[in-house]
Amino acid sequence: MSATSVSLASLGRAAVTLLVVSPEADRLEAARRAARSVLAASGAQASKIDRGVHPDVLEVTRIDGKDRVGIEQIRDVIRAAYLAPTEARHKLCLILQAEALTMEASNALLKTLEEPPGEFRFLLFTTDPSELLPTIVSRSRIVRCGAPPCGLAVDQLEASGYDRDTARWLQQLPLRQGEMDALAGSPRDVAGFLQEASRSRMERNVATLIEACGGEDPLARRQALLELLLRAQRRDPDLMTEGIRRLALWDRAAILVLLQDLQRVCFHLGRSIPPLPPSVDPLGHGVHQQVGPVALRRLCLALDSAHRGIAVYGPMEPILLCLLFHLGEDVHVH
Repeated sequence: MSATSVSLASLGRAAVTLLVVSPEADRLEAARRAARSVLAASGAQASKIDRGVHPDVLEVTRIDGKDRVGIEQIRDVIRAAYLAPTEARHKLCLILQAEALTMEASNALLKTLEEPPGEFRFLLFTTDPSELLPTIVSRSRIVRCGAPPCGLAVDQLEASGYDRDTARWLQQLPLRQGEMDALAGSPRDVAGFLQEASRSRMERNVATLIEACGGEDPLARRQALLELLLRAQRRDPDLMTEGIRRLALWDRAAILVLLQDLQRVCFHLGRSIPPLPPSVDPLGHGVHQQVGPVALRRLCLALDSAHRGIAVYGPMEPILLCLLFHLGEDVHVH
């Protein structure tokens, strides 16, 4: 199961609405896979979801020949929302192109999100949350998709020559589209990179750190994100001043990706000890031990709240400052 599937499964039990940010391609397949995770479906139920015939899963998409999802489609969903599930624990609505909702449909949906029926869940899919009503985004938990399923990624990396533990470590990186294929196509000396990164880490100033957090190298990006967490822990004054100012200059979309990357790092370190030994990955083990699994899981929720705040409200600088102070408060040393 991928990290995204685990996130969907856990959030789906706690949140009424999940806003899934994913590419337009293969959206239906991704939505049905997400539905299986949220409903914990297997066997016959999973098969029904895959074929689009599960009685408790409603699929809403643009009607052939139309560019928008209209209010009548949403009214059908609202009527179904008040009927009890017949096979699954919850009823689930998949809106495959949430950005295509008309204003009337969006407002009608919003009323249901504000006062949702107890056993009904929504999964909204979009390429860009800013294209939705801010009030819909503010009532949603945001999950970003993109990495391939865990097992497939590890197998792909092992086939390229990485050992199993290194492949598992690479699979946990906050990856952009195409980066997994690049890592598989041109294998990296991961141990050598981490050892060199550990030696040079203390020489990095805040400007260089912030730049690396949004850099193009996924290995360097992961190390920069971990260093950001540790500096936030000790309330590094340069990070709280110059670092915040530099981050606030970023494009809003880049900031949202940064927060999602941090959330992915915290998610994996909160679930398990890093796959590589401390001698190879001292920074990863340092964050896992100093922050602790419970605090890392709480940080995931704080990052989610900051993500929604920036996506909907802004301005970015005070939200980022509050987030970094929260990171410092929530971290403890064992």
